[in-house]
Amino acid sequence: MAGEDVSPNETPLRTSHIIHEHDSSINAFAHALRLAVAFQGTIEIVDVRPHSDDVPDFSVRSMYEKWGWLPESSSRDAVSGLGISVKKLRASNNYKKVIKKRFTKHDNDLLVIGLNPRRTFGRLFGSDLTSFLVNTFRQTTLYIPEDCRGFVDFDTGDIRLDTILLPTADFPFAFDGLMFLSKTLPLLKSSPQIIGIHDGRSFPEVTIPNNLMPYWQEETYSENIVSLINRQTEARKADLIVMTTNGRDTLPQKITGSITEQVLKHVTCPVLAVAVPQ
Repeated sequence: MAGEDVSPNETPLRTSHIIHEHDSSINAFAHALRLAVAFQGTIEIVDVRPHSDDVPDFSVRSMYEKWGWLPESSSRDAVSGLGISVKKLRASNNYKKVIKKRFTKHDNDLLVIGLNPRRTFGRLFGSDLTSFLVNTFRQTTLYIPEDCRGFVDFDTGDIRLDTILLPTADFPFAFDGLMFLSKTLPLLKSSPQIIGIHDGRSFPEVTIPNNLMPYWQEETYSENIVSLINRQTEARKADLIVMTTNGRDTLPQKITGSITEQVLKHVTCPVLAVAVPQ
């Protein structure tokens, strides 16, 4: 373990967030909006839900009012006073084409997805939106499981990040995930315990950004990594799992899914999958 002098402000995030899901993703919407405010960036909402009267609208203004940031019945113009840019796009028809166009046109730092385990990652050639995105783009993604507590309080907008798990394999290396945390945690005003867990006898050599050193600890286990992550998540009541991912590079992973995909099948807290650059 070694420290590296990394300033979170040296390479600021561009913070364009795209969120898309049906009506079950209101929790994901709250996370994406709260992060956009913390990063003072852009939230781009690509709405892929079917058009019907019983599908609730996701309103930035109503969420601000719920959090007490704006008075009730505030004007549309009041939203701009909190320093973020909001873009909305409906794409219920041919949504894959629309999503692909957004990724091709924009360089996004973070994609936020509401995760419904019943619809995702169960089939080798699945056609659902999440699987499509995973197999098409190398994109850092925050997955918010349906009905999970999350680290953004839905009623108040408060951020609570007390414990972060960071599974660490020999490859991909954990540094990309640590760098993302190094840049974002100061913006979230969070100082969580960051626990590196590894399935093996000795912990891999990892360079820790200096601003994360006070919160970092390493633990080794002899256990299947997916089972280890699930068990530690429950035992520690983790608020977030951070995983680096290089996609599906091996034949077994192409059949069973990457470790990240396997974890997402049973996860009970948000998962940040940080893409390793090609």
